[in-house]
Amino acid sequence: MFLKSKALIASSIALALLLVTSLTSCKKCTFGEDTVGGIVLEDVSVFPLSGYMTGNMGSDYHIDSSHNLASYYEISSDAGITRTAVDYNTYSILANPAIVPCEAAFDRTVTIDSINMLITYDLTIKVCKDSKCAETRSVENYVAVPAFSSANYSVTYNQIVVEQ
Repeated sequence: MFLKSKALIASSIALALLLVTSLTSCKKCTFGEDTVGGIVLEDVSVFPLSGYMTGNMGSDYHIDSSHNLASYYEISSDAGITRTAVDYNTYSILANPAIVPCEAAFDRTVTIDSINMLITYDLTIKVCKDSKCAETRSVENYVAVPAFSSANYSVTYNQIVVEQ
């Protein structure tokens, strides 16, 4: 009886140590939801007809009616349940492609400086500093914004990585 009780106590201590070690040795990142800001149209989702199209764009990530890939996009205002062709008189699409770890979240903000005729797409990428995931993924970060002309505005793209 005494040996069984001693074995039970030793097992309980070992289990408690294992539990404490597993809970404190690996900090889990919590990013929250992806966010958008500035002139990004929150209620409009962009759907490319195929993936990885930004690889064929050089550095021209402003898709308007004159872009050679303009017909390859659809938009939706109901999270993709119904999709329609993009009305480029109403919308422009911007992309800010990034290669990120498998655990990442995004804050996408587009601002307009009408005085200097400049559109700025800021992308903040939140990643887990101690992630155990070694895989990466390509994310094109499409957003819909009010229509603007490439002839009138220049676009700058910024990326900031924040480790948590």
